Amino acid sequence: MRARTTIALVLAAIALAAVGVPASTERLILGMVLPRNTMWHKVITEMTDDWRRGTEGRVTVLVRDSAGEERTIVQRMRNDVFQAGALSAIGLTDIDRGFDVFGIPMFFDSHAELYHVVRALTPRFEERLEQRGFVLLGWGHVGWVQVFSTRPVRTVDDLKSVRLFTSNGDDEMVEWYKRHGFRPQALSVADVPMALQTKMLEAVPTTPLAALSFQWYGTARHMLRIGIAPLVGATVVTRKAWDRIGADDRTTLLAAARRMQDRLEIEVPRQDEQAVVAMQKRGLEVIAPEGAAAAEWRRAAEEFAESMRGSRVEPALFDEAVRARATFRESRRGSRS
Repeated sequence: MRARTTIALVLAAIALAAVGVPASTERLILGMVLPRNTMWHKVITEMTDDWRRGTEGRVTVLVRDSAGEERTIVQRMRNDVFQAGALSAIGLTDIDRGFDVFGIPMFFDSHAELYHVVRALTPRFEERLEQRGFVLLGWGHVGWVQVFSTRPVRTVDDLKSVRLFTSNGDDEMVEWYKRHGFRPQALSVADVPMALQTKMLEAVPTTPLAALSFQWYGTARHMLRIGIAPLVGATVVTRKAWDRIGADDRTTLLAAARRMQDRLEIEVPRQDEQAVVAMQKRGLEVIAPEGAAAAEWRRAAEEFAESMRGSRVEPALFDEAVRARATFRESRRGSRS
């Protein structure tokens, strides 16, 4: 009887292999707060399809878009309700405050400079995420933050006079704004449209592509074009889920995530510019400070950046970013000489 049972099990295994059923599978639930029919949603969906095809079905993904606030997604990942997340800096800083280093006002002069610093700091963030139970699969550029407002904002004092959006759940950021003379309004992203319409909110720092995708520009019809900071994102997975995936399949997942990263680095800047043009055709006013006004914004940004060192960003990480930026700028000067 035992021999017949063993033979039956062997034959069953052979039959399963013959029809191509994976020996073991891992089903991931990936959360993100991104509207459908946006570039980010499309790229994330294509990446997860690549994971399924590349692993021959051993890794499948259920994408939960508009899955609440990003901090809720992070909490669900910690509780193993979700195993992965496509997060912006809002969610990433809930895992590790060090991600604030990429949001220092006017710290970066170009996308190329940003990408250089991100790559230089990647090993550091891989290590920091590992310590917190997460794995960095790839970066996802979200765009460059500008200020969209319901009334024109031209100067630093103008910005301090309006009710300014900041994401809820970060009391320290609210206090940081207040210490520097701003009027922060901590809200969820879902509350932004109604808050703009009721004047509870008068200005939203966001990227042009996001303002177009979420249709916020319909109420916030003025854009201050000063390039506050890039909005950096990343795809992460829990260490617990990662450890259940075979080594070869991990390589496949990483490769697909890096392809997504490379694509977003090219596509997002281009589509950000296209979004500005599209919104201008529908009535958006673009305000670009020049001369003394531009210099005022630069001075304010430098003061804000210095205040973030040690408060929002730990000094060692801040200084590492400064060194990486200096290396990039020196290489550019050398190439022009």
